[in-house]
Amino acid sequence: MDKPLSIAIEEIKQSLVTTINESGLHPYILDSIIGNIYNEVHMVYMQQMQKEKKEYNEKLKESAE
Repeated sequence: MDKPLSIAIEEIKQSLVTTINESGLHPYILDSIIGNIYNEVHMVYMQQMQKEKKEYNEKLKESAE
């Protein structure tokens, strides 16, 4: 059985907060690290969204023919 999305989200959030709190790093450093991670995740998200959009449009085109 797959874990519900809401539980997976809360677990990853808690894990990240715990890791950040235990790191002992200065907020300036954390800001830089988190910003870099965000940029990487956002880039992957945009690529996935474009891929899904292309696939969806192709299926719409096929069903219209």
